[in-house]
Amino acid sequence: MAEQERVILSDVEGFSRKSGTDQHGARWTQFEVDYLAEQEAGECCICGATLESGWLCLDGGEEVCDGHVETVDHDPQTCGCRYLGNNAWDCGHLDQQGGG
Repeated sequence: MAEQERVILSDVEGFSRKSGTDQHGARWTQFEVDYLAEQEAGECCICGATLESGWLCLDGGEEVCDGHVETVDHDPQTCGCRYLGNNAWDCGHLDQQGGG
């Protein structure tokens, strides 16, 4: 992922800990290092910064800074995808609104 400069997330949901799906269909969630649980700081896979909080890819384990994450609303017209039902699109996006 080093060549990629941004993680673009859609269908972002949650309050205290947000999660979303990137442009490749991978799921990401926010994290904070819990030093009382003996967790270690992370490292941004884009810029190499040490992270006490950021975004963790649940499909690969990469971590990125908040500054490298962009959230967008899923737009089927731009994406060119097709609605499958159950809030799912053939491009991998999930949403809460349902069929477009």
